[in-house]
Amino acid sequence: MSRNPLTSFRAGIILSILLVPAVLGQETSIIEDVEVQATIKEGLDNLYNMRFAEAEFVFSRIDRQHPDHPIGPFLLSLTTWWEILLDLNDLSMDDSFFSAMDEVVDRSDKILKKNPDDLDAMFFKGAALGFRGRLRSNRGDWFKSAMDGRKAMNYVLRVADENSDNNDYV
Repeated sequence: MSRNPLTSFRAGIILSILLVPAVLGQETSIIEDVEVQATIKEGLDNLYNMRFAEAEFVFSRIDRQHPDHPIGPFLLSLTTWWEILLDLNDLSMDDSFFSAMDEVVDRSDKILKKNPDDLDAMFFKGAALGFRGRLRSNRGDWFKSAMDGRKAMNYVLRVADENSDNNDYV
């Protein structure tokens, strides 16, 4: 039986997003908020059932509630990401996805400028750079993909260093 790449992606996203507070050990993470967790779960359930418009509606609530945090555009971009994965030959959503990842990076940078050790910002910036690099790789833009991957690793490794007991991040 072959493994569905969307199922693997689903498991990774759930673990990454819902376990971030425990991994980061950061008391101020908005992901620790029970209401935010419930909203994320609701949105992801819609996403995994291919109800993209409903997922975007749910994720937009988080973005409205936390307009300066990178979680909003990151979650909102997941619907675009899935649509891209469903047809990798369709380039029509690339610009939208790249713009969303740039917004995640910009919001993260604003937070990191104030607090270079903010683990939420490092996590989401690393994830955005990683996703952006992955799409660039899919598109054959190897140099930019490698540059994104190199930058992403800096953040991924810093987050992993903060909790070296968690195998998912190490």
